Amino acid sequence: MTEKIPKWARAYLNDADCENISQAVKDAESKTSAEIITMLVRRSSGSHMVPFTMTLLWTILLLLFAINRRELLLHDRYWWVLPLLIVLGAFVSFVIARLPLVQKLFTHPRDRHAQVWARAELEFHRQQFDRSPEHTAVLIFASLFERDVVVLADSKIAEKLPAETWQEIVQTLVSGFRDKGHGHGWVQAIERCGQILAKQFPTTAQHKPLFNTGIYLKE
Repeated sequence: MTEKIPKWARAYLNDADCENISQAVKDAESKTSAEIITMLVRRSSGSHMVPFTMTLLWTILLLLFAINRRELLLHDRYWWVLPLLIVLGAFVSFVIARLPLVQKLFTHPRDRHAQVWARAELEFHRQQFDRSPEHTAVLIFASLFERDVVVLADSKIAEKLPAETWQEIVQTLVSGFRDKGHGHGWVQAIERCGQILAKQFPTTAQHKPLFNTGIYLKE
């Protein structure tokens, strides 16, 4: 199963973790008519504007400096210094903007969280998790780069359980990110999710799971 785990995910999940997650989903779904879906993605937020933002900031700082050194702006001999520094700053910005730490520094946490939500909603509909006949699917969605977790519930579940219900599950997985105990964190989150769902949506003889019990791994 190792070859099925993308390279970027192997530092966080191994074969045993994936098997434990799959088994946890099966055990949880045996007690509820709802569907529990797990998904881990490499990242959700884009960073295309980071180098441009850095270049703009660098240019502004240079212009402010040049105001106090007017020879850089007015003297014919030094006319080339300021454009050269701007070009060099732009080059450096595009190079270091590839670093995750720099990308996070120039992206507001609220923007990152909003993009994680958007990616989770996109995957929920793209993978047709909203097509279950009973509309009782729950997606536990985690994004590694942002170290953020979103829990999305289909319409029937959302009618009975408010969004605050899933905060405990979110905290469990976020703690797993911090402690690097991803496999254990996923199992705990799934078990708790199953307990919550079993109270409102107990299992029925007619219930047959529609979706894969294994964790979905995507870029």
